[in-house]
Amino acid sequence: PQNKFVIEMAPVDLMPHSTHVFLEAVHHKVWNGKFFWLNAFHLLQATATSPAQGAGRKIEEWNRNLDINDAKKSLSVTFQEYSHEFPHEAYTLGFAGSPSGPDFYISKKDNSESHGPNSQEHHELPGDADPCFAKVISGFDTLAKMSALEVKKDHSSELVKPVVIVQAVIL
Repeated sequence: PQNKFVIEMAPVDLMPHSTHVFLEAVHHKVWNGKFFWLNAFHLLQATATSPAQGAGRKIEEWNRNLDINDAKKSLSVTFQEYSHEFPHEAYTLGFAGSPSGPDFYISKKDNSESHGPNSQEHHELPGDADPCFAKVISGFDTLAKMSALEVKKDHSSELVKPVVIVQAVIL
């Protein structure tokens, strides 16, 4: 049997752009066959690169090579959307990077201070935050299993064996 978890998107009036970007990626099957590669103490991170490409491949390069029409090529948000009404609490999903996406993470704990406004130096504008756009509503046992997986000994938090995302679907 496959392990799975279910997420619920943030209210569209709070996070319209980020919600749209993530749903577009799911619709175009971007996440099918991709993987979770990072198991840090505070989050699990998925990447939109394939295992053969390596997690470090630049997203801009990957976006240029997407096999979908030109209007859909960019799967990163165009601005660091954030709502104080949907913070980075435990089991929420946020886009990684700046500009953020398509890579995302699931917070294992409240990450409002470490991923919310004014939290990271790599953001281009003061006050920027990682967009928080969904929350896990079931499948917490699957996340616990993923959190227990072995990471590399080099202190990178990279999983020894990445977890493949077999399929992402819109219910």
